[in-house]
Amino acid sequence: MKAATSIAALLSVDITELEQLMLDVIEATGATGCISDEVLACYPSLSYSSVTARFSSLEKKGVIYRSGDTRPGDSGRAQQVMRSVAHLAAIPVTVPRVRKVAGKVKRTGFMKGLIYAAELVSKAPDLATAKRQLKAALLKAAKR
Repeated sequence: MKAATSIAALLSVDITELEQLMLDVIEATGATGCISDEVLACYPSLSYSSVTARFSSLEKKGVIYRSGDTRPGDSGRAQQVMRSVAHLAAIPVTVPRVRKVAGKVKRTGFMKGLIYAAELVSKAPDLATAKRQLKAALLKAAKR
């Protein structure tokens, strides 16, 4: 993805003042990201529901994302890590091990799909476009 394009798209999204406060905290954490308890700690005067409701709307607007990794919160329970799309390129990607058959790498269906998805996302101008393209590709593949 092109960082300048992603940043321009990020700046063009209409977000509320409260969403901007949450986004500022998430962006400040960089590629490390943060969990909801860490955002709540920055704004102790705001209620839990006022803060956490903003995450979903920011994600729908395509300015933050949750990749599925978690960290323990104050209660000890796992909370999803949120990151700004502005830091998307800074996240390390690990490639799963592949099976070797008779000394050759065997590309499983999973590996082919993973490679296709990675290529599609890397060529997309922004995360929302990549998401739409991946969804369309999955629906097309499901019809086969």
